[in-house]
Amino acid sequence: MNSTVWWKSKTLWMSVIALIASLAQAKWGLIIDGPTQGAILAIIFIILRLDTHGSITVTKSADPVKEAKAYAEQTVETAEKADMAVVNAEANVQDLKKSEEK
Repeated sequence: MNSTVWWKSKTLWMSVIALIASLAQAKWGLIIDGPTQGAILAIIFIILRLDTHGSITVTKSADPVKEAKAYAEQTVETAEKADMAVVNAEANVQDLKKSEEK
């Protein structure tokens, strides 16, 4: 599973914005009623959740070189699997042609 450094988390920043908006409303008066705010936030967080690809990490710093290397390794592995699938498909086609000739 991929991990994201905390400051790149869209969900975290949305929470910060919601907190600031809540504090601003408490100071200057309620602009949007509570149930409407809850519904809006729920929809936003559902959308963000659908776009989430990993966990958030706070303890380690981001190492772009390490992340790029891991991504490259995953890409190579995927390409190798695709190549094997093509080789297997070609072998299956050859086997079918031979069985049709008999």
